Amino acid sequence: MSAFVYVSAIMGVRAIRRSDAARHRVWMWRFAGSMWGSFWLFRVMLFVIDPIFRNVETLAILICIWGSAPAGIVIAELIRRRRDTRIPAAAPLAAQ
Repeated sequence: MSAFVYVSAIMGVRAIRRSDAARHRVWMWRFAGSMWGSFWLFRVMLFVIDPIFRNVETLAILICIWGSAPAGIVIAELIRRRRDTRIPAAAPLAAQ
């Protein structure tokens, strides 16, 4: 879980340091998704999966740990792509 959060944050920082705002925006969407997944999806998945694997508690926790952050990234990526296609001129606003 932490690897997905850390790598997406580092890639976003590297992109902005290279002055690549478009790539930075993409990586920050992924970072936000990994954080969202690590917090909310972990709890939802555990609530759903725990009764299924009641006899093997560690399996339920491991599935949630390894699946929540990537699932958050996928959801954030789908939202970002849908938003970008819906609003083709969606560019980050520059400070005036």
